[in-house]
Amino acid sequence: MAFYAAQRHLQRMPLGRLYVPEEAADGVRELLALHERLANTHFDQTEVLGLRLGDVVPIARGREVVVHRSTHRVPTNAYEVRENATSLLFYTGDTDRGIFERNEAMFNSVVLIVECSFVADGDQARAVKYKHMHFDDVADFAERFENEMVVLSHFSRRYSRSEIRDEIRRRCPAVLRDRLRLALPEPYQRIEVVSI
Repeated sequence: MAFYAAQRHLQRMPLGRLYVPEEAADGVRELLALHERLANTHFDQTEVLGLRLGDVVPIARGREVVVHRSTHRVPTNAYEVRENATSLLFYTGDTDRGIFERNEAMFNSVVLIVECSFVADGDQARAVKYKHMHFDDVADFAERFENEMVVLSHFSRRYSRSEIRDEIRRRCPAVLRDRLRLALPEPYQRIEVVSI
C-alpha cells in the first residue's frame, strides 16, 4: 500500500483510493503516516476509504462493487462486481468456510475466486485454527456452485505446485472438475547459459 501511495505521489498521478474494511481504515492511515515519516514525503495522492457490509462503489462502464464480509481472524471484506444486477465476479479475500454458510451471492457469480490456503490431508485443523479455507471446505459445497468458473487462489507456500495439483485432482468432486481453475504462479524462467 505504501508503494502504491508513493508511486502516485512521485508520478503526480490523480487521486488513488485504498479500499479496506472499515475497522482497518485508521490502522492503514497510521501505517501510511509512518511510511511518510520514514521516507520524508507526503502521500497526498492517496486516500483510505473504509468499507462495510452492503457498501456499493461505482466503477467504470456502469459496473459496481458490492461489499460483503468474509469470515477471518481479522476484519476482511469480500467483493462482488455487478453489471445491471448480474454478478460478474465474486472475490472472497482471506476467509474460512463461514463465507459459504453466510453468503448466497457468491454461488451465482459468473466467476468466483476463492481463497484456498490448505489442500493436504492433515491440514484441516490448521485451516480452522487460522480461519483459512481448506480444499475440503470447497468440496463440501461443490453442489451449490452455479459459477461458470471457480478459481482457487492463495495457496500456502508449504506446498509445491505439483502437490497442489495432485491433491486437488484427487479430492475434487466431479460436479466441479470442469469449472475449477488454480491460480498458481508461473515458475521462474531460467536464463540459458551458452558455452563458447
